[in-house]
Amino acid sequence: TFRHDALWQKMRRLRLCAFTVAIHLIRMRCIVAECPQLSSTACGEKGCGPAIAAAVQLCSDSGGGTVSLAAGVYPLASSGDLAPSIVLSNISNVVLEGATDGGSTACSSPTSKSTRLQLQQLSAGFSIAGGNSITLRNLHMESKRLPYTFGTATSVNKTAVVIEFDPSVYPFGTASPWLFKALAVMEYDEGCRCPPHGGADIYATSSPIPITLLSPSAFVLQCDASTLTSPLYVGKTYVVRHAVYGGDGVNIEGAHTVVMDHVSLWSAPGMGFYSGSSTDVTLVDSGTCRAGDLPMSVTADASHFNECLGQVTLDRVHFEGQGDDGTNIHGMFHAVLKTMSSYPSQSAAEVTMLLGSRPAGGVSPLHVGELYEFRNRSTWAIEGHGTLISTTAGPEPLSQTATFSLTPGTSVSTWALLTDISRAPVVLIKDSFFGHNRARGVLVKTSNAIITGSTFGPVTGPCIQAFPDGCYWFEAGGFHNWTIQNNTLQGCGAAYDGMGDVFVAACAPNWNNDLTPMSSGNPVTVGQPFKDIAVLNNRFLQSDPRTAVAIWGSAGLTIVNNSVELHNQDWAPLPPAPNSLEGSFDGFALQPDGELEVHGWVVDTMLPATTSSNVTIQVDGQDVLTTTANSLRPDLVPGVTSDPHHGFDLRLPNSTQWKTNHTIEVFALRSGGVRIALKGGPMCVNLFRESCTFPRDCKCGAPLPPTLSVSNSVQCDIQNNDCYGKSCTVAAGGCS
Repeated sequence: TFRHDALWQKMRRLRLCAFTVAIHLIRMRCIVAECPQLSSTACGEKGCGPAIAAAVQLCSDSGGGTVSLAAGVYPLASSGDLAPSIVLSNISNVVLEGATDGGSTACSSPTSKSTRLQLQQLSAGFSIAGGNSITLRNLHMESKRLPYTFGTATSVNKTAVVIEFDPSVYPFGTASPWLFKALAVMEYDEGCRCPPHGGADIYATSSPIPITLLSPSAFVLQCDASTLTSPLYVGKTYVVRHAVYGGDGVNIEGAHTVVMDHVSLWSAPGMGFYSGSSTDVTLVDSGTCRAGDLPMSVTADASHFNECLGQVTLDRVHFEGQGDDGTNIHGMFHAVLKTMSSYPSQSAAEVTMLLGSRPAGGVSPLHVGELYEFRNRSTWAIEGHGTLISTTAGPEPLSQTATFSLTPGTSVSTWALLTDISRAPVVLIKDSFFGHNRARGVLVKTSNAIITGSTFGPVTGPCIQAFPDGCYWFEAGGFHNWTIQNNTLQGCGAAYDGMGDVFVAACAPNWNNDLTPMSSGNPVTVGQPFKDIAVLNNRFLQSDPRTAVAIWGSAGLTIVNNSVELHNQDWAPLPPAPNSLEGSFDGFALQPDGELEVHGWVVDTMLPATTSSNVTIQVDGQDVLTTTANSLRPDLVPGVTSDPHHGFDLRLPNSTQWKTNHTIEVFALRSGGVRIALKGGPMCVNLFRESCTFPRDCKCGAPLPPTLSVSNSVQCDIQNNDCYGKSCTVAAGGCS
């Protein structure tokens, strides 16, 4: 009987809306029309991004459901370089789903049945800010023009480097000014489809290198090649990145329960998946991918998680070809510049402090109401805890003023590090691949982490690294309950000598004369910043002998049932020395004229006794001499052979400075190019037994570096580890 017209119409609309929502909840599907393939007009001048975002927003406002994108190519254009194309703010209970194209694993190639989001110019992909229960599924993202150019250096001089490239793959257009600068240059090996160990790796993000187009298929890097941080050479192939950071494929900030399911990023001018201050983020069957023989996927990290909460899960992900690490999971440090109020040491107190930010730049946010841990800057010893009460901008550049309620007994030193221990997610990485990229496989700097069933490498740095940094990046922190098990690590990088294929340490800064911290530093060598680390049942495949596991400072350390094997560059097993071959690299002697004498013997009993074998000597992994082992060795008769001409006494000229560290190894050569390393090697030549400094450690020291390097750790269980067919060596005194 109530018929007020205006109110009646409003109630009618509400009833219709409720009915519509009910239908959506039953069908769990909201539909957005497909943008015509490669059409910029179907969705307007800004591409399809606004239409997709509007459909997702409508679905969220209606109570949630699934927004479906039919198969096709959706052009995405942003408001400017590196700006997001699809902005989703405070979305809840929505699945954005592409077409099911039959691809069952990460990086399955897109087909005509796929949903492809195509970034125009230097556009980024998704920005997801706030919200909860958000899923992206069955989506491919690519760039219409790749954010890098790959080519060959054809001229290198003091004013320019000429790069020739394929214009059908890397077209240059005057409407794209971002193409005419280089922010990074990386050498690339087309054989392994990866950056070579020790190859050129130049970052010019703060001072980009100008580019001038010489012809449709060649451009000039306008620089003096001799002044670059890495030399460039004629005939070498390089990836020139026109963007490195800023244009993420998927950027997630402050969201809860986010899932990437079958999302393949084939290119983006930045990181692949970035998540900051978000809770419960899962990537499953997703990845950063390379199409065909292209050298790169995204231009920075494949994934990055900064101060996240809850759990971070990487399940069956495939990260390859990215311009930086496979993943980096960490908290953030701040530095105590000074305390601005006094406090008693044995009772709770409110204390105000002036905090500084990381030397790398930027100001990391503080989180009121959350618990912080304070650590001594030099030793990483825990000084106490406090809950943040309030914070404001500080009086100095990049500083903040913060007031904490400190727990009883807390005494904070000047320059101490503090980190929010509430923002340390549980991490599960399983059944995944990380490789063919510069830098590292994974960096995990948080407690309660499990890395299992995954394959790593080749990469130019450690395959698995936890090097929380109180020096430059301020990526926190000390952690516990950290397990690596049942993984394969192959071709981990020699670019970081001394670190190990698995590397764990805490960085403490060096100090200036005025007792201020530098931005460079070394591992903490006293005390234990970490607790309960386990390295179990992993397989290390190496192309040259080096440290497999290097861990500094763990209370509770288990390294059990790992194997370290020598393989060729394709990671196929090197054939073991057959029973028919016997030999020994007996040693070396430095001669008065500065030459090095290398001596030993080899007998192949499959050959006639009078036939001598050839041997090759390597210095620091490089062949320097091949000859026949036919010197007289009477001691071999009759126990080994009936003919004594199977020895070698070889002299290496003084072209190498033998007073420094060098690794010498001798190989017997068999038919088909098979090499067999002789027993006794490798050996370290070091006349003065000089020590080396971390992290640019020497190839070898005195004695040879252990295959398992352990320092300042306690409560250790290290057993049943096999290295090159024998029990692994461990640093003396590194564990108690």
